[in-house]
Amino acid sequence: MRKIYFIVFFLPLIGLTQANPDPCPYDNSIDNTTDVFGAEVGASLSGIAWSGWGYRLLNMESSKTYLISLCDQSINSTFDHQITIYTAGGGQAVAWNDDSDCSVNPIRPYLIFTPPFDGDYDVLWDEYWNSYCQHFNDGLSDYFGYYMEVLSDNTSISELKNINRKLVKSINLLGKESPAMNNIVIHIYDDGSVEKSVIVK
Repeated sequence: MRKIYFIVFFLPLIGLTQANPDPCPYDNSIDNTTDVFGAEVGASLSGIAWSGWGYRLLNMESSKTYLISLCDQSINSTFDHQITIYTAGGGQAVAWNDDSDCSVNPIRPYLIFTPPFDGDYDVLWDEYWNSYCQHFNDGLSDYFGYYMEVLSDNTSISELKNINRKLVKSINLLGKESPAMNNIVIHIYDDGSVEKSVIVK
């Protein structure tokens, strides 16, 4: 009989930090919207939310990587949290995490997210107590802090150093060695580099 009491009492506690292998469904209300187009590396948003809420990020750029975190130490909720990201309006989930991976609080998740394409995305907040993807919103005390930041911008233009190289061949787009005026010319160098130019007269 003691074993049964032990199992009945401790089984819910064991389940509190179980990882959810699936994304939470798109059933949250979108309560905040921010346009993040052109945000520089280091730009951030933070605030408080309740599970069942969502945040729409407009014009996210696929060339940038974003941190989406619930690792705030001022969190007032004691449940295991889940983050799910959908394209705006629902459809297919593109990222999710409820892993306990915050150093400041072991039941808080975060995501490092690079959008698959430019556009609008919805970040959904959910909680786990005895079932995945639950919404607890008493409007008083079960809130948590979120933090979002642009971590990196993967677009850059770098000039080739002016190195000693020799022109091997100049060809047009058809591969002919006698480029005509007002056409694109491709210069091939002995180091394997290639340049495109236009001869204008």
